[in-house]
Amino acid sequence: MNIIFRVDSSIQIGSGHVMRCLTLAQELRKKANVQFICRKRKGSLIKKIKSKGFAVFELDGVVARENVDEPLIVDWLGTTQGQDARDCAPILEKIKPDWLIVDHYGIDKYWQNKLKKYYKKLLVIDDLANREHNCDLLLDQNFYKDANARYKKLIFSKCKMLLGPGYALLRKEFLTTTSNLIDESLDKILVYFGGSDIKNNTLKVLQAIQSCKQANISVDVVIGPDSPYRKDILNFSSKMANVTCFDFVENIAEMMSNSDLYIGSAGTTTWERCCMGLPSIVIGIAENQIKPMEEMELAGMTFFLGSEKNVDSSDILRLLDNIVDSPSVLVEMSMKNLALVDGYGASRCASEMLINRGV
Repeated sequence: MNIIFRVDSSIQIGSGHVMRCLTLAQELRKKANVQFICRKRKGSLIKKIKSKGFAVFELDGVVARENVDEPLIVDWLGTTQGQDARDCAPILEKIKPDWLIVDHYGIDKYWQNKLKKYYKKLLVIDDLANREHNCDLLLDQNFYKDANARYKKLIFSKCKMLLGPGYALLRKEFLTTTSNLIDESLDKILVYFGGSDIKNNTLKVLQAIQSCKQANISVDVVIGPDSPYRKDILNFSSKMANVTCFDFVENIAEMMSNSDLYIGSAGTTTWERCCMGLPSIVIGIAENQIKPMEEMELAGMTFFLGSEKNVDSSDILRLLDNIVDSPSVLVEMSMKNLALVDGYGASRCASEMLINRGV
């Protein structure tokens, strides 16, 4: 059985797509030969994918676009869908995968139809619900009250939808690490804004913690490998007591288990935190994070401060001081998170793919 992922990562688009695909890939390779197709871009995780034992077909970097009337807010694909399809066609034609898995905001039905003759079945991983897909399975692991309705006009009736945090693609470490037992105290905070943090939200958080009414809070800061503000963060944190900075880490589950509060971005860490029962203060670093985080806040599963462009250190400080005054809110949030995610999402998704193929 042959399976190929089409997924990218970069400083601009982040690492979350690749990380969740790696999780699913590690589950699928128990039954299949799994490979990746990735475009070479600055800050990509191609080396990381290879380090996990997967072959990667590398596409050339950003390709000049033609006939584009206005610049894209985020250039997800690095080229046109037509060019990307032409780049992928000879790879798919040679391998003829049983499953093609696409996790890419820059790809829709146009690309999928162009390449349909080269693969048997298609799984799309999405959470935007803003474009049409021609696929057999669609996975959206986000928390939405109207989850089913979001995709009804965007997929064909044959498509089976795998919706909600029950399908969250979490690494095995979140099953083997003991989840949090939160009490009414705030002793340790974990700060993490993903691989690059190009708006330097980490520094905003450290400024807030420095002024918090509760002194001597222990703080772990994870600095992404592509952070342009690494020196600024290290310099500021060196003047604070009880702050430890880490490079991109492999044991994030253990760090979450040992923390009382997370402050950072949404994305794939949302479901990791839920599985660990870790309460959170979240700042949106991408437009697609806003709506799901608003819904999770309404359900009492996170504190959401809104888009990063509207959040400063005083907003974070105000919320931190409120938590210090009413720490019982952390216990309630922790219990709700634990009930939402059990960590078996990758296994469920892999089983659906095997069932659909008749294996």
